[in-house]
Amino acid sequence: MAQGGKHWQKRWFVFDLQKGSLAWYQDNRELRIHLKGSLTIPEMQRVQQPKPAAGDPSEANSFHILTLKRPYHVRGFSDASTLAWMNILSAVAAKSDK
Repeated sequence: MAQGGKHWQKRWFVFDLQKGSLAWYQDNRELRIHLKGSLTIPEMQRVQQPKPAAGDPSEANSFHILTLKRPYHVRGFSDASTLAWMNILSAVAAKSDK
């Protein structure tokens, strides 16, 4: 997945259900060495797709992870990977909300 805003930066995301966290790294070679950021499951309020802007390819395969502090804008590499990430994170966020 990628994390972004105006300029998308590729990141390697790791979801660890046992630790209850979603962490991201520069790439998979730096896995568990150079942590760039993380979220705990209870921090994740909701996962949603942005409303598509007509002709804006930068939002393709993107979604938002909403927290109380801020939204995280991420993008999968394909429709299938985006849908998989959204389904998993949505399910986990919904369970932690109960």
